[in-house]
Amino acid sequence: MAERLRIGLVGSGFVARFHAQAFVGVRDADITAICSRNEKTAGEVAALCDSLGVGSPKVYRDVREMVRDPEVDAVWLLAPNHVRVELVEAIADEVKSGRAQLKGLAIEKPLARNLLEARRIVEVVHDAGIHMATWKTNFTPLP
Repeated sequence: MAERLRIGLVGSGFVARFHAQAFVGVRDADITAICSRNEKTAGEVAALCDSLGVGSPKVYRDVREMVRDPEVDAVWLLAPNHVRVELVEAIADEVKSGRAQLKGLAIEKPLARNLLEARRIVEVVHDAGIHMATWKTNFTPLP
């Protein structure tokens, strides 16, 4: 049996519900954590995950705390565009410092609000050595 990938979702809005439902068709992965500033919606998404059989996630308000959880192998960033740079910088800082170990980071499209923010995200993720999945990008990190 393959090792299961343990996913932490960042964000608890509509798209998080959509991703939770989509996980019904994903093999060898569980949603183990949800991070959101809105505890009510995070709890609702956690309950949805449990009811769908895709995980029994813990709820976090702090992304740094969530990525330090040894039960989180990878992060799906679903938070609104205007907080993505800040969240990615926090995640990368935790990994770069050794306080967190991640196999990867997936970011819901769009990657960022503009090219400058997108380049910043790619730069900090690359600098921290995190594998990142995004929709097709046509630019390279800044030197």
